[in-house]
Amino acid sequence: MTVLYALFLVTKPADITYDAWVHALVFVPPLVGFAGHALRLALRPGDA
Repeated sequence: MTVLYALFLVTKPADITYDAWVHALVFVPPLVGFAGHALRLALRPGDA
């Protein structure tokens, strides 16, 4: 996830400045997916 965000930042043109909502659209969805996956694994019965 961090690698994708870094790739997004490195490949942007130098004369372009993105607003905060653009950064959020790139970073937040994978973070939500990762958190959901971690929560699902934590709540899975029988693996304790």
